[in-house]
Amino acid sequence: MTTVRETPKALLIELEDGRQTWIQRRWMRADGTLTPAGQAAADKAVTKTQYAEAKQAERQAETDRRNELIDLGAPARSSDKAVAYHARVCEPQTGQVIARLAWFPKSMSPDAGSFPRWLIEAKAKDLGKDVIGGQNHFSVTIESIGNHFFGEDFQGFAVAPDNWGRD
Repeated sequence: MTTVRETPKALLIELEDGRQTWIQRRWMRADGTLTPAGQAAADKAVTKTQYAEAKQAERQAETDRRNELIDLGAPARSSDKAVAYHARVCEPQTGQVIARLAWFPKSMSPDAGSFPRWLIEAKAKDLGKDVIGGQNHFSVTIESIGNHFFGEDFQGFAVAPDNWGRD
């Protein structure tokens, strides 16, 4: 174990296997050995490669989740360049439910009726902000995929019944 760098309160040490970790200066004894707390910190140290691999795995999982295709089924309306699905926006304080059409560009659908999750979430967010007027707390249900809520800052929403918000 060697000391790579020092500060008034901490030491950057390199362990025998090449790992580097910061420990508190008080964890190093005068004879150069570690206290039990220092040894525990050194045992938990991970290599830079292990840390980078873990971060890359987290980023890849998030990318895969956002790019997941969700089948929205048959559209309510269609044009040459876009398809529309029935959506309902709920403002939680008043319980007001407003029905709108959510339009999706056909160019973003690799197969008919399926769109990436990130696009559905972005459309739901835009639709909710347009209808509710800029508030952060709302829910959006796209009728063809059932009771999945999209939007941001959801706090304890219950699953909506099948006739939710219908006139």
